[in-house]
Amino acid sequence: MSMLKKIFSDSAVYLVGKLFAAVAGLVVVPYFVREFGNESYAIFSQTLYLGISISSLVGAWVVQAYLRYSTSLMAHEIGLLLNSLVGFCALVFVGVVYFFFPAKDVYWIGILLAGSFVIYNGGKARFQVARQAKLYLISELGRALLIIICPFIVGAIFSVSHVVAMSTGFVLGNLFFISPFFQSGSLVNKSVFKAAKNAIIEWLNFGMPVAIWLGLSSLLIVIDREILLMKLNAGDVGAYSALYDVLSRATAFVFLPLASAAYPIFVSHESNGADVVRYVTSGKYIFTFYGIALLLSFGVVCASLIGIPIVKGWLSALPNLRDVWFLAAGSSFWQANLMIHKSLELQRRTKTMVGLLCCAVIFHVILELILVQHFGISASPVAVFCSSLFYGALCQLTAVRSKYKSVR
Repeated sequence: MSMLKKIFSDSAVYLVGKLFAAVAGLVVVPYFVREFGNESYAIFSQTLYLGISISSLVGAWVVQAYLRYSTSLMAHEIGLLLNSLVGFCALVFVGVVYFFFPAKDVYWIGILLAGSFVIYNGGKARFQVARQAKLYLISELGRALLIIICPFIVGAIFSVSHVVAMSTGFVLGNLFFISPFFQSGSLVNKSVFKAAKNAIIEWLNFGMPVAIWLGLSSLLIVIDREILLMKLNAGDVGAYSALYDVLSRATAFVFLPLASAAYPIFVSHESNGADVVRYVTSGKYIFTFYGIALLLSFGVVCASLIGIPIVKGWLSALPNLRDVWFLAAGSSFWQANLMIHKSLELQRRTKTMVGLLCCAVIFHVILELILVQHFGISASPVAVFCSSLFYGALCQLTAVRSKYKSVR
């Protein structure tokens, strides 16, 4: 079976798991907007992405290094130990921030979300490597249910701010992925600490740039919203944020299962001597995933043209179908880039990935600042679309160039 077939085959399990998250998103977002208003949702969305950015910066390096070195000795124990330490530090930091800023929900809730996402990402990585499909599905189902149910319960029982009520489901839902942290028994022994001490530099060198990449990609969304708020009112930005979140989750529903399935397959083939880098820079590989992204974007436009009520309701945040297509295509291409830049990850060129993303972020910000003066909210979909293609092109050119250099 070819690598591409294996990826699509293994991704079926993750697709079912992501279905739960997608359904939760489709249920929760309209409820939040209806119950709490566009302005409150805009603040919550900023807080959520802030938490995801922080978790990526402080914890994703462990997850990414664990996925890359999962076949090495004691990788599982090292990964769980480092993840546990990062999660514990995040919780301590939440307590300190809450003590000094009890009224600033955005501060301490953002950090609490970050700590919960450290647990979620660490547990999910373990399920990927161990191929524990049943546990993964159960955990995703439990997480999705809590994301949907908790805001109702918290809002009805407790007198808390809208941001706290909307965040509770994510915090508690992410804890469903804590079970892998207890699968290896005690991690407090000399051999684990010694192995972690020896591996930490190598893990940091590979994983920290990937963590910075993930943090920057989430931070780009925060910057995008701040630029829009410079010219537009919070209600319009909140409606656009809801649309963006729905499209992002819909495209992630397709691409994240593929990315989750792909990496362990690539690593196993690489250890058996296969030329994986040559494969992931091939035209067949590139056109497959960008083709899926294009189909998704046209699917969103077709759903609007057909007149599906819920779709038309979401898309009313943008003035015309052209902007809808730009945003749908841009979101899809950014998700497809998770597969495109695997060639650089496999070459251990994660620092290069960060440099290329910085170029794409700068390009996005400059383009949006120019366009927003003349086109208002239509500037953001165009900037998302152009920066996604810009980053993908930079990754492919860099990977191909380094591949041919190594051949020479």
